[in-house]
Amino acid sequence: MIACEENLEKALWLAHEVEVLAQLYLSTLAITDPVPVLDDEAIAIVLEKFKTYGLRIEE
Repeated sequence: MIACEENLEKALWLAHEVEVLAQLYLSTLAITDPVPVLDDEAIAIVLEKFKTYGLRIEE
């Protein structure tokens, strides 16, 4: 995996998030196949919430 960000701390945070989501996907796949996905309306809500999600570093 390659994680690129503004600085090392943010890149490590992003890499960890991808690893957590990959584990969640694999765990869900063990329960049900195919893995359920969100509809367009739910995706729009999630994208709005993601605007303020994540590592915040004051520089």
